[in-house]
Amino acid sequence: MDCTRAPTVAAALAALLLVSCAPVARPGEVERSELALLISAAPAGGVVTLAPGEHRLVGGLVVGASVHLRGAGSEVTRVVADRPLVFRGERVVLEGITFEGSGHDAATVVVEGTRELIVLASRFEAPSGRQTRGEALRIVDVASGTIRDNHITGTFDGVVVASASRVSIEGNVFTGLPGVALHFADTSRGLALANDIVENGFGILVSGSATPRLEANTVRANRRSGVVYIESSGGVAWANAVVGNGNNGFEVRGDARPVLVGNVLRGNFEGAIEYAGRGAGWLRDTTCEENGTDIELWQFATPEMVRNGCHVLDLRQRSS
Repeated sequence: MDCTRAPTVAAALAALLLVSCAPVARPGEVERSELALLISAAPAGGVVTLAPGEHRLVGGLVVGASVHLRGAGSEVTRVVADRPLVFRGERVVLEGITFEGSGHDAATVVVEGTRELIVLASRFEAPSGRQTRGEALRIVDVASGTIRDNHITGTFDGVVVASASRVSIEGNVFTGLPGVALHFADTSRGLALANDIVENGFGILVSGSATPRLEANTVRANRRSGVVYIESSGGVAWANAVVGNGNNGFEVRGDARPVLVGNVLRGNFEGAIEYAGRGAGWLRDTTCEENGTDIELWQFATPEMVRNGCHVLDLRQRSS
């Protein structure tokens, strides 16, 4: 095979997934019907190298084989797709690429049913000056994953971790997302560590029965609340700085029962922490400074509170 002739990213993904000479895909565009034919004949696995430039995908793409998609850096290599780019292989690695979704309502990248996912030093965004309703990255039933040193901006929602996925999300920047920056849903688990989650709608949402560990994140200046637990969710939030959010720093609602330990809540407009519904769990060693209120208890909330530097406003009788 002549490894100097790989004219498009789509052709490279479909036909060159396991080539020892690591083909380089040149910028270009190809129709989805051609991709389907190429994928059917492609061997599984391997590295596809994308040259600097803009690579356009028309009609979306489903990659069923393992793949390592490597760009020359997110500043210079860009993949623009008008439909979701879906990965279903055993092992998926994405690095050094900007993924731009031009579709209004769909996720830019979807990874589902994968044993291992690695996303490194990439960027996810919407077209300049155009707001989409989709997500940057949706992760579904991924057994193990690392999402590190990426920049997520411009789409409506950022990263959604769904079903029984278990991933580690470390050192990323989430900004300019009007919806939810980072959402752990369903029965997902994993770690969110040292992320900067700044100037979005909501910072972190934990829903369903998800139980992630949120550690040492900066959740700042989001228009709504910083960290929200709803439904039957839980997990641990430890040593996070939740600062200057428009509503509350933390909200614990429904039947959620998180363990909140050693968090710093400062300058949140409405309040530091609001428990409502049957929200419970543990609250320990919390620092509250210059919030609208500190801790508010509503409805049937029953958290266990130990060694917190916060005032408690008990509104349960009034709201029952």
